[in-house]
Amino acid sequence: MILKLGLSYYPITDLKLNGEIEQATLTDHLFKFGLEYEVVKQLLFRTGFNTKVQSFSVDQGLLIQKFTLDYAFTEQPKLGSIHEFSIGFR
Repeated sequence: MILKLGLSYYPITDLKLNGEIEQATLTDHLFKFGLEYEVVKQLLFRTGFNTKVQSFSVDQGLLIQKFTLDYAFTEQPKLGSIHEFSIGFR
C-alpha cells in the first residue's frame, strides 16, 4: 500500500510550487519537491528533486492546441543520465 499527500501553491500567476510526501508499506517516507514556471505562453520549465534516490530532474514542456510535448532529463546515482520524451493529447 502506498499513501501520498501532495500540495501545489501558486505564489505568482506563472509559478507553481509542488510538494509531495509518499509512504509505502515497509519503506521509509519519500519527499518530492518541484516547481513549474511558464516562461512564455505555452512554454513551461519544470524542475524537481526526489529525496529517496536523490535524483534531480529538469523538464521543458510545450503546449500546442490540444497536444503537449515534453522533454525531461534526470540524473540518478545508480542509473546515470536518463532522457525522456513524451507526446500527450488533452
